[in-house]
Amino acid sequence: MSMKGHDWLLLILYTCGGRAVATRIQKIAFLLWAEHGVARDEWLFIPYKYGPWSLDVQLQLEDLVKRGLVTFREEARDKEGGEHTGKVKIYELTKPGADAARRLATREILRLLHLSKFLDMEHWCKAGLDVLLAKIYLKYPRYTKRSILPVHQLIEKLKEFDTR
Repeated sequence: MSMKGHDWLLLILYTCGGRAVATRIQKIAFLLWAEHGVARDEWLFIPYKYGPWSLDVQLQLEDLVKRGLVTFREEARDKEGGEHTGKVKIYELTKPGADAARRLATREILRLLHLSKFLDMEHWCKAGLDVLLAKIYLKYPRYTKRSILPVHQLIEKLKEFDTR
């Protein structure tokens, strides 16, 4: 059985400890899509304010919320200039969502066929969001065309991360 996009979104959340901000989910989904061909027939990414973004991913996250597998909330956060709304969107696995993700993660075929994707997800979950963005901005510059972020500063962060 082939995994669908919503399965990968559950696994992203599971791999990130059951909770992640929308930006991190979008960027990890993009890297899985771009580098591993995940959900190629379901997701389309476009350049956006913070790099690649997918309405398809957003709609699938909303569907996971409706199905009771994920919760969603917004929290206030400091604005970083005029480009930020002052709110951060947080998605978190519910108990049924965590159980579903755990079942997906423990399938033998998944462990055999998708190990490199899991290792990448785990690495991306641990990296700072600025490092994740810098990786995307360097490797996929066409998705930065409309970005409002200071690309050169992100690239410096990535260089610092790579030297650790």
